[in-house]
Amino acid sequence: PNAAGNGVPVGYRAISVHVFDSSGVVELLRPGQKVDVQVYQPKESGTEPEVRTVLQDLAVLSVREKGVPTGGGAQNLGLIPVVTLLAKPAEADILALSDSAARVRLLLRNPLDEGKARTAPVRMPQVLRGDSPRSQE
Repeated sequence: PNAAGNGVPVGYRAISVHVFDSSGVVELLRPGQKVDVQVYQPKESGTEPEVRTVLQDLAVLSVREKGVPTGGGAQNLGLIPVVTLLAKPAEADILALSDSAARVRLLLRNPLDEGKARTAPVRMPQVLRGDSPRSQE
């Protein structure tokens, strides 16, 4: 695809997400690398914690390792890294909602791995029983 002067190819959008619990991966990220995006929904009243890989094989446009402040008082989680990804418009919607309503984690991909696996949500009771769902390729 043809990219404009800002590095965003035609048909794509640049969207930034706050990345939680991926500090080791964030330190390895460089523009042009590919990542998968996991969304973690913490335990809320009546629900179990859940994680799911929602998007795969997205390109990293930029990384801001120092991140942004998250607020004050008991809610202060420190500085959260911000990563800008290239996404198709529908993927950008998924990222925007995930960034607003849950915690986003990134998984660094091997540059030669372009495969996409179908994944199911994983919940804590499944993990503790040892029967978490396997990816379906």
